[in-house]
Amino acid sequence: MRLELLLKIKPKQRNKERERRKGERKKEAKERKKERKKERKKERKKEEKKKEEEKKKKEEEKKEEEEEEEEEKKEEEEEKKKKKKKKKEEEEEEEEEEEKKKKKKKEEEERRRRRKKKKKKKKKKKKKKKKKKEEEERRRRRRRRRRRRRRKKKKKKKKKKKKKRRRRRRRRRRRRRRKKKKKKKKKKKEEEKT
Repeated sequence: MRLELLLKIKPKQRNKERERRKGERKKEAKERKKERKKERKKERKKEEKKKEEEKKKKEEEKKEEEEEEEEEKKEEEEEKKKKKKKKKEEEEEEEEEEEKKKKKKKEEEERRRRRKKKKKKKKKKKKKKKKKKEEEERRRRRRRRRRRRRRKKKKKKKKKKKKKRRRRRRRRRRRRRRKKKKKKKKKKKEEEKT
């Protein structure tokens, strides 16, 4: 049917038709090309958008990862600081404790030393007192002895004196008596003579 129609149409007309169809095909091809171009552009844009989004996503993930790492680092640092601080505090506490112990020991030593000194002083004082007392006692005894001796001597002297006196008296008496007797005798003799 188509062929018949073609045969019926005149060559000039055929050419015109062919040109028209050619033009249409060209137009369609151009249109398709344009469409494909548009599609490819769209596809490219889509791809680019996808890539961009992926890039963005990756960057965000990277950023998040970095932030997490930073956070972890920070936490670790914080932990380290805390540990360091704790250690320092413990060391300071230990040092303080040691210092306290040393101080206590020193004070105890000082107390003991003072006590010892006091005891020694007391002992010395006691000894001194005892010595003084003994010395005093010796002096007293000496004085007593001296007094006794003096008294004894005095007594003896007195006795001697007394004795002497007595003797003198006796002698005197005797002499007197003798004298008297002699006198008497003489008188008697004298009387007898006359």
